[in-house]
Amino acid sequence: MAPLPALLIGGWPMAGLTIGLCYGVQFLPAVVGVIRSAEHTGVARATWWMALVEAAIWLLYGLSIGDLPLIVGGVGGAAMSALILGRVWLVATRSLGDPRTASSYRRSALSAGRALARR
Repeated sequence: MAPLPALLIGGWPMAGLTIGLCYGVQFLPAVVGVIRSAEHTGVARATWWMALVEAAIWLLYGLSIGDLPLIVGGVGGAAMSALILGRVWLVATRSLGDPRTASSYRRSALSAGRALARR
């Protein structure tokens, strides 16, 4: 519904720009969730790599034809995807050096193995 007022006020160029902005903004809840959480086991890195590549392609295409809505959407999508991937990478590299994290993974793996053995 966001593009409709923009369409009525500024026509198709304004509606396209609004859609481009919405493309980047739609990732904002995921970015906030990843930043707030220290546990990223549910984050599929491949999905965010694909989103980053998709946004980069739209950005390059927008730059090649000079289309501002595509450029805005590409920048927004690429930035949000890169933020998520960067945060997941940062937490993963920090946890590799943290002995508490490594031991908690070992403990959970051992308890899961024991639970399977009991069945």
